[in-house]
Amino acid sequence: MDILIVISVVGTIIALFLLWRNEFKNESKRMYEGYYIKERSTKMAMIEKIYGTKEQYDEFWAWCKENLPQALRYFYDWSVEWDDPEHQYPMANFPEEIDRLLYYNCPLPYVKETLAYQYDKGYFERRDAEVNES
Repeated sequence: MDILIVISVVGTIIALFLLWRNEFKNESKRMYEGYYIKERSTKMAMIEKIYGTKEQYDEFWAWCKENLPQALRYFYDWSVEWDDPEHQYPMANFPEEIDRLLYYNCPLPYVKETLAYQYDKGYFERRDAEVNES
């Protein structure tokens, strides 16, 4: 009788594990296929971080503080620890909404070049056209 309970419990645990593993695989596949970028624009774009030197970080942060303060919370806060002034460090990782605002409004060439590279050419224009159509 005790052996049947143990077998039942073990079987249930194995079944739950297999269900969890299958959902994990599905979630990973959706992320890989760009599901969050295409279907959920309020989520992090999951593209790439914006990299730059300490000088670029300070310049970009100051521009955002003055022109786009909602972007400040996405900046990494370790610029004081950067010891190589020429090294490219990750500065920030923005959601798609902020990326779009930066793409259209930020005058800093390294930011626009990074966004143009990370998103395919014409992405924001196509995205805006889709929103205007609906």
